[in-house]
Amino acid sequence: MYYDGAEHWQICKLCNQEIEGSRAEHSYHWNDMWDDWACDCGAMHNEVCRGHMTALEEQCTCSREVLQCAKCGIIFEREETGAFSYPHHYDENGICTDCGAQNPDMPVTPDPDPDNPDPNPDSDPNPDPDPNPDPDPNPDPGPEPDPGTEEGPEE
Repeated sequence: MYYDGAEHWQICKLCNQEIEGSRAEHSYHWNDMWDDWACDCGAMHNEVCRGHMTALEEQCTCSREVLQCAKCGIIFEREETGAFSYPHHYDENGICTDCGAQNPDMPVTPDPDPDNPDPNPDSDPNPDPDPNPDPDPNPDPGPEPDPGTEEGPEE
C-alpha cells in the first residue's frame, strides 16, 4: 500500500502501475499505541501531515473529543466515556448526561435500601404523642388490700 498526505493506493507488482479503483482517502481512527490518528493503510496523521490539532470545544464533552487539523482541515472524533477533560453536562439531578458522573458541587441524597424498603413511606418517623390519650379500658388492678387494714399488704 502506498500513501501520501491525503490518500492511499495500491501498485501492481508486475507493471508497477497504480491499480485502478484502489485510490481512497485516509480513514483515520485513534491508535492508543502510537498516540496518533492511524489509517488502515498504515499512514499516521502526524507523519503525513504534521498539522496542529485544535479542539472544536463547542462539540467536545467529557466523553467525546472533536479535533480539527489546522493544516489539512480533517476533523477527527473519538469517544470514550469520561476520558476527556472537557466539561461535563449535568442534568437536574446532578448526573452527567455523557458519562454518568455525579456533580461534585451537588449534595448526594442516598438511595433508600432496596433490600429493606420502608413499608410506610408517607408516615411520620417521629410522631408527636397524643396530648389526650384515651384511658385504658382495662387497667391492671393493684394488689388486693389486706382484710383488716385499709392500706393493703405490708411491705
